[in-house]
Amino acid sequence: MIFSQKFVTLQSQLVEKMVTKRLTLLLFVCACFCGLRAQSFMVSESGYRLHCCVVNAQLRQAEVEAVELLSDTLVDVRFPEWVRFKGVRYALVSARGGAMRNNLRIRSLTTGVNMQYMGSRICYGCENLRWISLGTGLKELGRGAFALCYGLDSVSYNAVSCHVDQSNNDVWLGCYNLRRLHLGDSVRTISPSFMLSCSALDCEMKLPQSLRSIGENAFNDCSNLRGKLVLPPRLDSVGGMAFAGMNSIDTLVIQSRLLQIPSVEHRVFYHSINPVDVIIDSHVIALPSLLFSRFYGMRSLQLPNHLEVIPSQMCQYDTNLHQVRLPDSTRVLGSACFYQSGLQRIEVPPRTVMIGNYAFAYNYRLAEVVVGEGVRFIGDYGFVEDTALRSITVLASNPPRIFNHTFSEMDLSRITLHVPAGALSAYRRDPLWNRFTNIIEIP
Repeated sequence: MIFSQKFVTLQSQLVEKMVTKRLTLLLFVCACFCGLRAQSFMVSESGYRLHCCVVNAQLRQAEVEAVELLSDTLVDVRFPEWVRFKGVRYALVSARGGAMRNNLRIRSLTTGVNMQYMGSRICYGCENLRWISLGTGLKELGRGAFALCYGLDSVSYNAVSCHVDQSNNDVWLGCYNLRRLHLGDSVRTISPSFMLSCSALDCEMKLPQSLRSIGENAFNDCSNLRGKLVLPPRLDSVGGMAFAGMNSIDTLVIQSRLLQIPSVEHRVFYHSINPVDVIIDSHVIALPSLLFSRFYGMRSLQLPNHLEVIPSQMCQYDTNLHQVRLPDSTRVLGSACFYQSGLQRIEVPPRTVMIGNYAFAYNYRLAEVVVGEGVRFIGDYGFVEDTALRSITVLASNPPRIFNHTFSEMDLSRITLHVPAGALSAYRRDPLWNRFTNIIEIP
């Protein structure tokens, strides 16, 4: 009996302690919640009020939760760099997603240098938003941020390095009036799919000298960007399809010293059909493979005098490229470098040693070829099916090495082979070169 009473007493004490702990925990949570609630505050500006909250008291950082407009007219909203709460200054580092969603009275939006993150659909459906200026500190822009902003006309983009969430390609969805884009002088990175399908852009785009990388599809289908496009000297990498479908530029200047194309899909200027003159600056050291692959609009190509390698597949399928002067410094012509291009005549410089496989294959307009005296190797299928070819001049006294299909799929009896004086017998003895029936010594 005594044991039972002690057990009941002990049990009641344990229950009482548990209840006390839970009440204490509940009161603590409530106090924390009330404390967090107490960190919300408002900042009044001209014509609008910012609803803010403290997101990191230790670092003194705050966030915009919502924007409340106080005027019936269109308002220019600006996120300040700093806000004050209870006498303490906080950096305004973020804006919550949907903070201004479907607001029809916002005319412009400007962010300060401290703004690092803007949430998804922050200005979704703001139909009267006319222009945007994004500060240098922006690190991330959420998906659908400016979708359905039908009135948006101009964007000033100053973010040094920012990830633009284009997972659904909807950051600028429906911005069919977006005509002007200004890139700030400090921009270093252009995010993948940055301006994908912004076909209303009809300005001349000036890439800043600070630019280091451009992501894949960054300006894909921006078909009305016009004038001159210059890839600046410090630009290290350009993603695949970055400038695909740019059908209104007339001049392309490449100043990048060592340009790289890291993407698997290499066709940077794919399906750009407007006639374009391409100039490779004298500071360029090397060019990547496939740089101009399927750049249908390229009508001329100016190469620097010191370039030693024409990379593989650089100008394949460029059917409007009718003539190009290879620099005297050229040592190697990569495989398929002018595969199925529109060349009508080509002269291989005397310092060139090797012409790769398929280098000039399927050039249906190619009528005349001059091969320099230094060439020692012409790859298989190098000139296959060049059906318009009528004259080949080889200046090497010793016949370069060729293969069974180097000049296949053509009627060699209709082609005249010109060789140096005194080399006629050497070419006629060669089991492959002697397939040409018309071999003539150069006087």
